[in-house]
Amino acid sequence: MRSWLYSLCVGFTLLCASCIDQSDYEIDSISLEPTYVGKLVTGDLRITDLLNDDDSIHFGQTKEGLLYVKYEQELLSEDIRDLFDLPSLPLNRSFVMPGATIPPHNSDFRSDSIMSTVDFGLSPEKLDEIALHGGHITFSTTSNPPSMNLNYEVHLALAGFKSRTTGKSLSAVMKGNGTIDLSDYTLTLNDNKFDLKLVLVFKKTNSATIIPPASSVNVQLNFGQFEFTYLKGFLGDQVTSLDAQSLPIGIFDDKVFQDADISLAQPKVSLTVFNENGVPVNVNFIKLEARKEGQAPMPIVLNPANPVSLAYPTVLGDTKSTTINITNVNDLLNYAPSEFYYQADARINQGLTSGDNFVLDTSQLKVRMNIEVPLWGSASGIVLQDTLDVDLDNVEGSEVEAVELKVKFVNEFPLDGNVQFVLTDANFVPITTLLTPDQVNIIKGSKVNSNGELQSAGVYEGTIKLDQSKIDNMFEAKHIVVVTALQTSRDIGGNAQDVKFMADYKLSIDVGVLATLKLKIE
Repeated sequence: MRSWLYSLCVGFTLLCASCIDQSDYEIDSISLEPTYVGKLVTGDLRITDLLNDDDSIHFGQTKEGLLYVKYEQELLSEDIRDLFDLPSLPLNRSFVMPGATIPPHNSDFRSDSIMSTVDFGLSPEKLDEIALHGGHITFSTTSNPPSMNLNYEVHLALAGFKSRTTGKSLSAVMKGNGTIDLSDYTLTLNDNKFDLKLVLVFKKTNSATIIPPASSVNVQLNFGQFEFTYLKGFLGDQVTSLDAQSLPIGIFDDKVFQDADISLAQPKVSLTVFNENGVPVNVNFIKLEARKEGQAPMPIVLNPANPVSLAYPTVLGDTKSTTINITNVNDLLNYAPSEFYYQADARINQGLTSGDNFVLDTSQLKVRMNIEVPLWGSASGIVLQDTLDVDLDNVEGSEVEAVELKVKFVNEFPLDGNVQFVLTDANFVPITTLLTPDQVNIIKGSKVNSNGELQSAGVYEGTIKLDQSKIDNMFEAKHIVVVTALQTSRDIGGNAQDVKFMADYKLSIDVGVLATLKLKIE
């Protein structure tokens, strides 16, 4: 019976098939592609992306891995050596001789000598030693009357001037006009004074010399054009005004301080003054303020308070430093100045009447600003972004029925926030954004403990459907800019937490394109 029934069915089927024109219904092929998945964006964003590339800005990390920004800038270099101007010393000395006849003599002999003390006339300085690298003595000797035809020379002895090359005191023979170089000499003084000795020598002669009454040999000396390597002694209680200056500050122009609203837990800003002068110095900041175009200046508060007493070296060539802390640091960072302005004077040996001081010709007061900002605190308005190429050439936009973005964020930063994808053309001109306002708030902050340290990353994983109007633009774009706007995570009361940014924190982004292709029937 089964065989009969089966034969009947087969026959009926063949009979029906013979009655249909198959050319009217033949399907050559069916193309039903599965959902296509392509990579749109992948990569990591790190906190170092906050800063521009600037050689003076450095990232560091503590042994615990806490990131900090360190910035140094030399603000000014001043010197006080202009207080000490060694004056020229013109001297006139004369050997006065009574009338006499000098018989012929076959050897030189000393006639007379002059001993005198030369005073630089300095006040309030009391110098003990001057090392010269420039200066000279010009001399001129004349006899009066010239007609007496005296054969003479004058010997100069300066025991206080010692050659650094030979170790010998300065001595010279003078007749007529000449110059003696002092650049190799160090002068020892006693309260600005040194001794000078002149000796008149009659040279040997074969004939008698008649000296009229009141005759003389005159010596003109001029010590001048001194240039010192160093001065030693008591330099006096003196004040010098430092030139007022406006000094550009680079770090506050950077995005980390300019665009973000940051409340930092432990920022440090200080001034370090390097003093190469071997003398007590008090710096009085008549005006010290931060400035910014369009805003009133902000006074800078110092600790120790103004005027500041500086450490000073006691050994020639050494440098001592003094650290001056700025106490209104958070106000300064929030103000974000473009420049510092200062007007100051320096007073040495304040209230003193004696002391062992020195100053070199290279001695300076150097002021350096130091900023050390541990990335620890609360913040909003932090922007991280990166630009990547778009590579969807293997799919034509016209073949796409619908598009969803398959998104995964793994966020180790304790920062919540928004993300936006900006499509651009080959010249980086924006075309459109991919996400609507209600789609951007998808970055979840990590969980931190009470010390602001990472416990678990914040993860978002899901799909986002794109408007039809965005699809064609996406396949035409050549670049995509990933822009994130972040703020520190809030506690259950909605308050921003102080959190730490560790060196290994990152925001990992993985975005794929889930494209449903149109059905093709041929």
